Order: sequence, then C-alpha cells, then structure tokens
Amino acid sequence: VIRGCHLIPVFAGGRTDTLMKPGPSLGRLAGETDDWSSFYVNIFADRDMFARFAGIGIGHEAQF
Repeated sequence: VIRGCHLIPVFAGGRTDTLMKPGPSLGRLAGETDDWSSFYVNIFADRDMFARFAGIGIGHEAQF
C-alpha cells in the first residue's frame, strides 16, 4: 500500500494541457492551464521526512 510519494517534475519534458480536462481542478492552482508532461516518482525519503511521518520528528512525542 502506497500512502504517499514524492513527485518531482521532469522539467526537460516540458508542459502539456492534454492530460487533464480544462476547468477547475484540485490538481492545479487557480489560473494554471497546463501541467508537467511527466514526473519522477521518488520512492526514498530522507530521514527528516521519515521522522515526521513516523511521529518521532522534532516537536512530536514518540508513541510506542
């Protein structure tokens, strides 16, 4: 089960307006009309991201 991933736009791939239909969407900021053509899916997170989501980051109380 994938609960989350880190998407990185492939800047060299450019942008497109054919992947999502035009109009309001939660996938775009207001006023945007195009999207990145493709993304890299980062399967590894650094230890700070892991600690945050595991609940053991700075300011979190560890629960065991």
